[in-house]
Amino acid sequence: SKGGGNSLSTMLDVNGNATYYNKTAKTTWINSTRLKYGTVIADKKGLRKNNDIFEINSQYNKNKWGKVDLSASFYMLNQIARGYKYPTEDSSVVVSKFLNPASLTVGLGIEYKPFKHTTINVAPLSYKNTFVLDTAQIDQTSHGIAGDKRAKQELGTQLLVMNTLSPMEDLTISNKVRLFSNYLNNPQNIDVDWEFLLDKKISWFFTIRLNLHLIYDDDVKFTVYDADNQPVLGPDGSEKKVAKAQFKEFIGLSLLFKL
Repeated sequence: SKGGGNSLSTMLDVNGNATYYNKTAKTTWINSTRLKYGTVIADKKGLRKNNDIFEINSQYNKNKWGKVDLSASFYMLNQIARGYKYPTEDSSVVVSKFLNPASLTVGLGIEYKPFKHTTINVAPLSYKNTFVLDTAQIDQTSHGIAGDKRAKQELGTQLLVMNTLSPMEDLTISNKVRLFSNYLNNPQNIDVDWEFLLDKKISWFFTIRLNLHLIYDDDVKFTVYDADNQPVLGPDGSEKKVAKAQFKEFIGLSLLFKL
């Protein structure tokens, strides 16, 4: 008997952008913020959030050689609501909340614009700080931070590639890939944050949207569960944990408008 259940999900995705361009000095200051928040209501499980991203970007460019700019960038990744531990029965265990965790990345490098809607930003001098302020309530080790610390400092290279194209009328495809390699700790283990967005406009307001999002961080470990949903234990009796790719997919009818 396979059974079934009802569910209702919602998604809010708000983007804001502001750009200042000084033609005489050949400088550009690009700022953007994004709030992406989603919930799902399922039988017996109640209301849960299934998406929570709050981003702040600020980038200052100085044009030097045609399509190549000197670039200084600031990036903050955070969330706004509390997240709880699933799939365990004790869903009251808080694993995240505002500024817990959060990450700041500051980088210096160059930006290349081979095409009108394509940018490649390489910052070989980048500093990344991931922190958890409330270590009394939240286990910082689940976010790749040592048990006796509140923050993880990393020095490395950041690569950001963004591309937008419209292969046909009323169809927009956007790709954003952010990679980070830590010089001082396993530089071959690259952090990956890739997001794919496809919007097909079907009327004045309504759009069919496909959103794919993949994240991988080798420092963030996940508990391994067996077929009975029980933690797998290692030889020393502790829970076995491994790094895993996180993947999110959303497809639906969206109300999309621009101001």
